[in-house]
Amino acid sequence: LYTRNGSFNIDEEGYLKLEGAGRVQGEFGEIYVGSDKFGFSEDGSIIIEGEAVDRIAVYDFEDYNSLNKYREGLFISDAEPELLDYPVIANKTIERSNINVTEELTGLISSQRALQTAAQALKIYDMTDDKAVSEISKIV
Repeated sequence: LYTRNGSFNIDEEGYLKLEGAGRVQGEFGEIYVGSDKFGFSEDGSIIIEGEAVDRIAVYDFEDYNSLNKYREGLFISDAEPELLDYPVIANKTIERSNINVTEELTGLISSQRALQTAAQALKIYDMTDDKAVSEISKIV
């Protein structure tokens, strides 16, 4: 499983986990932290008592279309990912959507109104066309 969700917890055995997905993988396997007295460096290293003990395994995919949604925020892929040598981890931050819902809803409403206006114009052209055909047939 792959995710961009960095909201980790510690399980009852002291391993770093992602709720609903399982234990977080490091370069040496599952990441054991023991307690909540640990931190991350910018490159994803797990720091306990000032010493790097492991590093979060951060992968990239050549083709993002190879990722298939598994569950909310989780992906699976048959493609072979590439382990990044120099990932950048933002500690104590959670990535949020880059979509402004208000702007998107406003744009959707505006598009819907434009569509309704165009449909009304087509209806008027159709009625005019029908009237023209009717009038021409009366003359002939």
